[in-house]
Amino acid sequence: MLGEQLGTEGGPVVTSIEPLKVLNRRLSFIMHCRIVTDDGRNRLAWVKILNPSANPEINQRRVARDFDLNSHLYGAIDTTGQFLVPEPVYHSPEHRLIVTGHIMGSVLQKKVESHARGLTSARDIRWLEHDCRLAGEWLRSFQALTEGYCPGQEHGIELMRVKGAGRIVEQTMSRLRQLVNEDPRLLEPSLVSEIEQFLNTNLADSKFDTETVYSIHGDFFAGNLMVDSETIAGLDFESATWGSPLFDPSYFIFQLETLQEKLRYRSSVVSQLADAFLGGYGIDTDHKHFWTHRPVLRILLLSHAVSRLLSLAGNRRWTSARGIYRRMIARNLIKRLKCHIRFH
Repeated sequence: MLGEQLGTEGGPVVTSIEPLKVLNRRLSFIMHCRIVTDDGRNRLAWVKILNPSANPEINQRRVARDFDLNSHLYGAIDTTGQFLVPEPVYHSPEHRLIVTGHIMGSVLQKKVESHARGLTSARDIRWLEHDCRLAGEWLRSFQALTEGYCPGQEHGIELMRVKGAGRIVEQTMSRLRQLVNEDPRLLEPSLVSEIEQFLNTNLADSKFDTETVYSIHGDFFAGNLMVDSETIAGLDFESATWGSPLFDPSYFIFQLETLQEKLRYRSSVVSQLADAFLGGYGIDTDHKHFWTHRPVLRILLLSHAVSRLLSLAGNRRWTSARGIYRRMIARNLIKRLKCHIRFH
């Protein structure tokens, strides 16, 4: 089916699709492949199929919005420029399938994990700072191209609710209740009340901020960025929505900070990379003051933290070696939450 769809009418016929790498993930199956046509040419592509879910329509809309936003950006950018996205090749919402062209480069997350360790040279740190600054610049460019744009709107897909401060608080409250139900011992009832009060207080304060709505990548971290010297490409728009422009930069910073939980990474280097990213993005604060810079950022830290606690609590085997480690991470994160809500 894929071969037939990729062959253009009156053009070259796809003669083979050769798998080069296959990845089975929790939510999807991904295949890197070589597509060969009868005129002797070949191209590299990535094929992603979302795993079946209880509500097939959700996955169909995710595929359609992913492809729509990717196409919107690909049509708006200079494909020979510095900021890139993969070429949209084909999608089939019915089959939960999306195909995009291959992007040259290295995954930024792997570069950070390889070079942000204890013996990192000053030269490697400078290169990592350069790449993280590029990441911030890519995000700023992405937002400039998607102001007021809801992923899927060019294909007539229903508009999603705007992910502003109110929606973020609503989702955080829902996940907080789910967390308490899954592991009642993880959070003290008094702390749950403090978190809810903190969210509502900052939600009220955030109403004084007037924010333009932009597309939100939804999973914007170093693992979804490809860097190659002076170019950088954003990948995987499966979680795309629209709303606050601060959601994506806050998610990038939060994910970067998780490296500080591991002893093999230098906390000072992670902070430098966060500052480089914020400098590229163009926000007028540094990493040290980032989470208190705006009421919506105070809310977003709790949102990301509660989501992470929920994923950590998903493993009930706390007595295993991995479970003990996850419990330690959860406790450290809870300490951070307490400091955040009690001193800000």
